[in-house]
Amino acid sequence: MLALASELGVGPVVAPPPAPAAVGYYSTVVQKKIYQHFTFTSKEIARCAAVTPGLTCTIHKTASATRTIQLDLGLSRAAVAAHLQISSAATQSVSVQCTSGKLKAGQVLVAYSVGTRYTYKIERHMTSPPYDYVIGTSSLLSAFDPSPAGISCRVL
Repeated sequence: MLALASELGVGPVVAPPPAPAAVGYYSTVVQKKIYQHFTFTSKEIARCAAVTPGLTCTIHKTASATRTIQLDLGLSRAAVAAHLQISSAATQSVSVQCTSGKLKAGQVLVAYSVGTRYTYKIERHMTSPPYDYVIGTSSLLSAFDPSPAGISCRVL
């Protein structure tokens, strides 16, 4: 037969205090905005210059356009790409084909990649159930996802 603790003179049995909740950390993308058909003019794909007046320039090229993804607060390139639903690869193969009209001497036909530009912030959170605290927020960041068939050609 089992004896109660009070019958054995041990005193009341007290349950141990609950274990403290585990503290966790995570980062996430917030305030995402999408700008489609964005021309990335700081990244040329190709150019053709007229050295004499009346020339026509043609650009026909397959090249690699750079996919940019800005990072902060410990969130990886792959994680940000997943939040934006884009590839995390550094480049995208693009096919460029454009022809100018007759150019003046010194004018240039320039091909740029076109794609989707994203702006966003990254938040760092600390969790201690049932609470979730924002403990840091990045400045405004951006990403550019080039389209395989998206180009913009301009005469400068």
